[in-house]
Amino acid sequence: MYPFTTLAGIAPVVSQSDVRSHRAPFLGGYTGVHGGTILLIGCISGILFGGIHCMGWNYLFQGQMAWRVASLSIFCAPVYTLVLYSSFALNIYIPTFLARLMMITSSMVYVIARIGLIVLILMSLRSLPPGAYDTVPWTKFIPHYQ
Repeated sequence: MYPFTTLAGIAPVVSQSDVRSHRAPFLGGYTGVHGGTILLIGCISGILFGGIHCMGWNYLFQGQMAWRVASLSIFCAPVYTLVLYSSFALNIYIPTFLARLMMITSSMVYVIARIGLIVLILMSLRSLPPGAYDTVPWTKFIPHYQ
């Protein structure tokens, strides 16, 4: 969890093992302005990813309710993370243990929802419509030998 908490700005930048081994810290130097920028870019891209998947809200297919839950989770987890981070930026007091617990929970919901979407996508390949097996007409224009 060290890389995720470092990017979120709630962990020390340089770990003690990095100091003892005299090596460059993993994901180090992302606190302050850079940490907020990286978190903002990551959260916005996560929100856009969830929003794109929410566009399939009204399509009828098998596993539609699971798709909706996963899409909303992917959309809401980064929003929740941004709200939590902005409370730190605005100096609203949240106990450290509670903040870490909320950040880890949000991250785990996001990861589980992404894995759920991948599973749903792979499951949808089991029941393709009959038109998926038709030969597309533009292949007739490609010169080839039979």
